[in-house]
Amino acid sequence: MARIINGNIYQVEEQKYRCFYGIHIRTAATLVGAFGVIIETIFALSILFSGLGWLYKLLSLLVIFLSLASCALIVYGDRKETAWAYLPYLSLTGLGLLFDAIIGLFALYIWIFMPNSIIRHFPGNEEEVHKDSIRLAIVCVILEIVGIWLWTIVYRAYMYMKNVVYTKPKFEVY
Repeated sequence: MARIINGNIYQVEEQKYRCFYGIHIRTAATLVGAFGVIIETIFALSILFSGLGWLYKLLSLLVIFLSLASCALIVYGDRKETAWAYLPYLSLTGLGLLFDAIIGLFALYIWIFMPNSIIRHFPGNEEEVHKDSIRLAIVCVILEIVGIWLWTIVYRAYMYMKNVVYTKPKFEVY
C-alpha cells in the first residue's frame, strides 16, 4: 500500500526502496552500473595490452564486453526508466555467481579430500596445492558475498522500475 508523503503517492519515499545509508535503490543501482563500467574498462585495457595469447585475449575481451554492456544498460535503464535494461546484468551476474560457486566447491573438494588424481595435474607439492585451494575457496566466498549483495541491489531497482515506475500515469491530473 502506498503512503502519501508530501503529495507523492508513488512509493518513492518508502523504506523498502532505500538501501545503505538511505540511498534510493535507483541511485545505488546506477552507482553499481557506473562502477562496473569503470572496472570493466580497466580490465579490458589490461587484457588488451598484456602479453597473453590472442585466443585468451579474444575470449576475455568478449566476456568483458558483455559485462561492460550489461553494466552500461543499468545506467541506461535508470535514465530512460525501463525495467528490461536491468535484466542482462541480473542474468549475467547470476551465471557468474553460479560459476564462482562451482569453482569454490571444487577448491573445497581439493582441500578436504586431496585426491591424488587431481593434485598431480597441479604444479608444486601437495602442501602448496592445499594452501592454494583454501585461498581460492576463501576468494570465491568473498566474491559470492559481494556479488550477491550487488545483484540484490540491481534486482530491487528492477522491481522498483517494474512495479512503481511502470504503474504511475504518464501525466498528472491537476
